[in-house]
Amino acid sequence: MKSVIVHGPQGCGKTRNAEALKKHFRLSHIVEEFETLRRANELRAEGTLYLALMDPKQTCRGPAIKELGIRVVAFKDAMRQCGRGT
Repeated sequence: MKSVIVHGPQGCGKTRNAEALKKHFRLSHIVEEFETLRRANELRAEGTLYLALMDPKQTCRGPAIKELGIRVVAFKDAMRQCGRGT
């Protein structure tokens, strides 16, 4: 998989669970504070878990994230997928 962006509100547990999410999605890197990237085409690293406060599909300019092959998942859904959610 290229990369995954997990988004959720501040304090929901993205950073606390980043290692488990990275392992579940079979990724090799973690980048916090996705909001510092203003354009989707700045997402270059394959195998990267990006953590974001807001859904980047609504906030990034440039090529659509989906077109870049990057998966976007809400935090609560990501936690369910890796067996840690309710």
